[in-house]
Amino acid sequence: MTYIVKLTKKALAEAEAYAQYILDQSNDNMASNKWWDGFLDAMFSLEALPGRCPLLPEGRYLRVEVRYLLYESHRLIFQIERGEVQILRVYHASKKPLTKTALRKTMHRRSAS
Repeated sequence: MTYIVKLTKKALAEAEAYAQYILDQSNDNMASNKWWDGFLDAMFSLEALPGRCPLLPEGRYLRVEVRYLLYESHRLIFQIERGEVQILRVYHASKKPLTKTALRKTMHRRSAS
């Protein structure tokens, strides 16, 4: 089965912000583009077998399964539902784990969109 992969506005904004951060820090458009291209490859790898990815440890606060895919320094946090993979967040792995409140807000925004 092939899944449709979609990004929430929040996840897209987070990914774009990190690509911009790389550009700002390195002043190297190629480095930023390389990260972005790798991000897209990682994201679209979820079209096949997204269930291979582990459950998000912080997801125990929720009543739905939330998984993550590690790409370089980021976790692509996503939910699988009815043939779709919805990427909820693109979260830097060195940050503190997402809080119960942040996860609930993320899920609420997803259901409202």
